[in-house]
Amino acid sequence: MNGTGGVINLPPENILGSMYESDKASAVPEFTESASKFLKSAEVGTFLNNARAVAAELLTPDDRLVDSWNLPHQLTPLHIACLAKDRVLFKAALADPQCWKIIDQCTSAIDVDELAITKDDKKRPAMNGDTPLHFALYNGWDEGALN
Repeated sequence: MNGTGGVINLPPENILGSMYESDKASAVPEFTESASKFLKSAEVGTFLNNARAVAAELLTPDDRLVDSWNLPHQLTPLHIACLAKDRVLFKAALADPQCWKIIDQCTSAIDVDELAITKDDKKRPAMNGDTPLHFALYNGWDEGALN
């Protein structure tokens, strides 16, 4: 974040380092089906269930973070882990040097009409420049927030 609370978007080569140089073709795949659905979540429960589906897609069969991922709106595996309250993904993301480089990455601020969730007839943005810590706190996941 910059001094005014905004987001600094680093070029992919600064974030991904040498992995990006050696794997440009597969470093940025298309959004998965679950990630695309995640963008269209309209209710809190659906939003969190779709986050769980995305979390499952980010893990290899041996519970490591997949080699390449592309999530919408500057989301990271740590954001998804905190939304899904997924301890396995959380540990896998923290074990990945790429995630450490972007550990405080903020989501894009999304206009309430573009991506919103509803609860009790109230509309609120699903993302508003949030870090993984914001999502852990929003979701009441104390363990994730403390870690």
